[in-house]
Amino acid sequence: MDKDAYGLRYFYEQGFEMVISQSFAKIMGLYGERIGALHIVCADKATKEIVISNVRAIIRANYSSPPKHGAMIAATILTKPEIRNQWLAELGPVCQRITDMRTALRSALEKKGVPGDWSHITTQIGMFSFTGLTPD
Repeated sequence: MDKDAYGLRYFYEQGFEMVISQSFAKIMGLYGERIGALHIVCADKATKEIVISNVRAIIRANYSSPPKHGAMIAATILTKPEIRNQWLAELGPVCQRITDMRTALRSALEKKGVPGDWSHITTQIGMFSFTGLTPD
């Protein structure tokens, strides 16, 4: 988690204004629950008030009241230390498996002599990767 947050923390410490979107669908197994978080870092209170006003208008126009079930599950996971610790312990092997699968894919492509530089597969992070493969 700290490794993933490094960039955001760095930009925050440098005083950047930011809009950060998170989805908890995959990381918490909450598929279909439309759960995540939107974090907005503003330089000052006046900007914050303008941003909040605009975000509220967008929310109202799009969905007004999101479902609560996924949010309640995520809140429980994040706020109860024993559950959070269990989740973090289980998350480690999941992330390692993704890394291992990326390594295996790159290795297989290189072993088969598929033209191209496949290093991006192991330098990218997360569940998805653009391989650049064509139907041919």
